[in-house]
Amino acid sequence: MNIRNVIIPLIILIGLVILATIAMTTDLGQSGGADMQRGVSIESIEFNIPDGYEKNNSKTVVNQTKSNGSTSLIYTEEVYENSAGDEIRINIADYDYFDVNADNLYKICEGRDRKTLLGYPGYLSGNESFTCFTYAFNNKAVSITAPDEDLIKQVLVVEDS
Repeated sequence: MNIRNVIIPLIILIGLVILATIAMTTDLGQSGGADMQRGVSIESIEFNIPDGYEKNNSKTVVNQTKSNGSTSLIYTEEVYENSAGDEIRINIADYDYFDVNADNLYKICEGRDRKTLLGYPGYLSGNESFTCFTYAFNNKAVSITAPDEDLIKQVLVVEDS
C-alpha cells in the first residue's frame, strides 16, 4: 500500500475534525442587530429593551400627525417601563417636507450638545431626571429618552456594516 494513499485522506480527516470543533465552540451568532430576546423593531429600526422593562401599550402612539407652523411630521412612539416607574421612550419622527440628515438634525436639535453614542452621531440633552439622545437614521429623527445615558446605550443597536 502506498503511504501517500493513507496520509492524504488522514490529513483531510484531521482538518475536517478541527473545522467541526471550531464551529461548535465559536459563537456564530449575529455580529450586529438587535438581541434575539430583547430586540424590538419600530418603524423598521431595531432597538434592545433592557431587562425589567415592559412595553406600556396605553402610551403607544402610531403614525400620529403633528404640525408646528410650517413643519409637519408623522411620529411613532413606544414607552417601556420598569417596576420602579422608570421610562424609556423611543420616538421616531418622519418629516413631510425633508429627509432628516446631519444638517437637518442640527437644526432640529439646536441648543443640544453634539455627541456620538455607539457610532451614531447625534445630540444629547436632559437634566437630573432624564437624558434624551436624538440621531438621524433612515431619513428620520430617532429620539431615545431614558433616566440616563448608560440606559440609552443599552437601547441602541449597532447595525451590521
